[in-house]
Amino acid sequence: MEHQDWADVTWSKAPSKASAARSGLLDTEKKVGAGGNTQAAAGPSHAARVEEDSESFANAKVSLELKKLLQQERTKAGMTQKELATACNLKANIIQDYEAGKAIPNSMLLKKIERALKQKNPAFVAGTFTKAQKKAVDKAKAKKAAVAKAGAAKGPRAATAANAKNQAPKSRRF
Repeated sequence: MEHQDWADVTWSKAPSKASAARSGLLDTEKKVGAGGNTQAAAGPSHAARVEEDSESFANAKVSLELKKLLQQERTKAGMTQKELATACNLKANIIQDYEAGKAIPNSMLLKKIERALKQKNPAFVAGTFTKAQKKAVDKAKAKKAAVAKAGAAKGPRAATAANAKNQAPKSRRF
């Protein structure tokens, strides 16, 4: 059994980094920006162009007429802002923002308020559009009404035949 080595073997841990750093065997460098949530600048910054931009990107606020109308209808119904908010299932500060003119108009919220006040006032819905948008909506409604009227004058089958003519022809394979 000459090939076996019966000498004692001692297991030890490697020296720690802390002891190596204390003795001067290990050099450390601080990493700048390590672990930060920043990106390296890759290319030209567009901040100057954004600053030069003179366009205003402000959202449309509630119009003066709508906010006055909302206050009048609420007081006519004998409700406080909080009561109206609970009837609409909204927060009270939303009603306050609408009456102060700070809110961005939302047609769904205005419909809820309209139902809670039990008022059918077209100004609630009209208050959500700008004049150009309102004009486009009116034009589309008029066009739809004219098409429906023309179809009703000729009969229901004539309207479907007219729609079939306006569709693109289907390609056929032989």
